[in-house]
Formats: sequence, C-alpha cells, structure tokens
Amino acid sequence: MGYAKLNFATTVTTAQAMYDIVRCLNGTNTSTANLIYANTANSEIVNTLNENWSVLYGNVADTTTAYVVTSPCVTASKTHRVKLQMGNGSSWDTSAAFTTTGAGIGLNTIETATSATSVTNPTFYSTSTGANGMGRYLIKTDATNTSIYIHWSAKHILFYGLSSNAVGTMYMGSFEYPETSLTQYTNTAPVIQYNNTYTANTTYVTTTTVGTDTTLGIIFQGIKIYTPNNNTTNGVYHIPTGGFGTVPVTDFDAVQTIDATGNNVYPIVPFYWSNPAIGLPIMNISELTGVYRMSRVASVPEGLFTSGADTYVWLPLASTINGGVGLTQAGIALLKK
Repeated sequence: MGYAKLNFATTVTTAQAMYDIVRCLNGTNTSTANLIYANTANSEIVNTLNENWSVLYGNVADTTTAYVVTSPCVTASKTHRVKLQMGNGSSWDTSAAFTTTGAGIGLNTIETATSATSVTNPTFYSTSTGANGMGRYLIKTDATNTSIYIHWSAKHILFYGLSSNAVGTMYMGSFEYPETSLTQYTNTAPVIQYNNTYTANTTYVTTTTVGTDTTLGIIFQGIKIYTPNNNTTNGVYHIPTGGFGTVPVTDFDAVQTIDATGNNVYPIVPFYWSNPAIGLPIMNISELTGVYRMSRVASVPEGLFTSGADTYVWLPLASTINGGVGLTQAGIALLKK
C-alpha cells in the first residue's frame, strides 16, 4: 500500500501538484527527494509493496492537465481505469494555482478511454463553475490545510485533503472490490467510485446524469452495475441511501468498544454496501485496499495505530485536516506500508 503526504504551497498549480502525485502512483517517486513541487521537509512517501499504476494517456509533465492510469484487476481479463483530473474553477482539464476559487485535483472512475480527455462512463462530476460546482469534486490546499494525502495499491487510488469548496476535508477514491455474481454475469470490472465530503448534513447524490450539478457531496457509483429486479444495466449508477452496509452517513461513525482488560479500543470497520431488495450483493471496498472507517475520536490527524502486524494512519472527516471544532463525522484508517 502506497502512502504519501505531499505538502504544497498554495502558489503551486494543480498540474504541478499532479506531476508529483502521478509519479508517486507510477512508482517513480520512491522518496521525498524525488519530489519537485511538494515541500520535501514536510512530505512523506511510504511504498514498500511497490504496487503501482501505469500511465496509459497523458505525458508525465508539470503542464499536463489530465491522465488516464490503469491497473489489472484480480480477474486477469479485466482492467481498472481511472482518470486523474483537475479544474481551474471554470472548466475541467485546465490548471490553476490552488488559490483560484474552485480549483483543485480529483479523479474519476471510468470504463474505457481513447485519450486522457476522451473517456466513457465517468462517475459523477459537476460542470457548474466555482466552488459549489466542480469544487465539490476536487481537493486543494490553503494556508491552514497545506497537505494532500495519497493512498494507493494495485487495486485502488484515494486522495484526501481540503475540499475545493472549503466546507472541510474530503476523500475521493476509485476502488476495486471482490468479484460478485453480477460483475461476472455482465463481464464488467468490479470497480466503484466513493467520495465523501465533510458536512453535518451531507447525504447521497440522487442523480445518475453526468454533468448535472448537485449541492451534495457523497457519491458511491459503479461504472456498469446490473440491477436484477428490473433487468437493466446502468452506465453510471447511483446507489441510494437505502440498503445494508457502512457507507451511509448515518452508519459511518464507528463506536468504541472495550477489550478484555477494560480498555477502550477503536475497531477498524470495512466499507461495504449491498441492497438485497433489488438483488445487489455485497461490494466490500476495504478488502483489497486497506481503507477502513474508524471512530471520530480514535486518534489525532496522522495518528498511527497498530492492528496485528499492520500500521494504520488516521485522518478525520472534519472542518479542517487539523480537526478540532466541527469534527462531527468520523475518521478513516489507511494501511501504511
């Protein structure tokens, strides 16, 4: 599992930041000494497993504004594809400094691509300008929140940092999950997009239309999911709040328990979702990726804890990366190795 904390000045452009990021994802940046635009003294890179992605489209350069990266799925005949993108607050695939309203970096789970900007079935994003449009699907830095965190393996990519609409922290990720009977039936890649933006009132996006704005910030979408009860396959499918699993906000915060000696412990809980009523089996996005949810009081930002032989990093869904006032949702745990 790769883990990187990249400390960027607000004057850095999104293309420059993505240049450092994509070279982490493809294994070029093996230490902070390889970073060009991130502050090396305040950054960190850990990638002992060397599970990296290949760049399919996009010249790896500090002026490139979109990439498509790929990684083979567990099923050898299937491929996980992700578009790494950015916006300048007014349009996608355009670079700007992090100080620009609505500007930032993000990613989309996609089905196929013929170039860095020509893709099929991208997961939900906004074409509305400004912080409350595309800014809800991008991450940035500011004077207080100066780092963007990257977590990846051969089966997922996750970005974490300050939302570009400045409502608080957010993460966005593209995850492979273990094959289900439906992905086998439709011969589709078992991959899904999961974005979570901090806000006390956030719930799910309820649209399946790409390019439509929304005021909400959490999505959980596959690129092609067959729904048995109505015999349809959706190109961009929104999974609603009803159902069974740990993705809905109301179920997100994992409570503490007590161990055999009477001490408080904070379990790591997998992200999974299913809806038996319409024939959707469990989609466990933690099993292959080392990404879990935890209690909102389990640790402090970048706090480390161990479970068996593994070390995890705790990060908050909060008003700021530093937490404090407004820490009302939960924490996420990222396997660090």
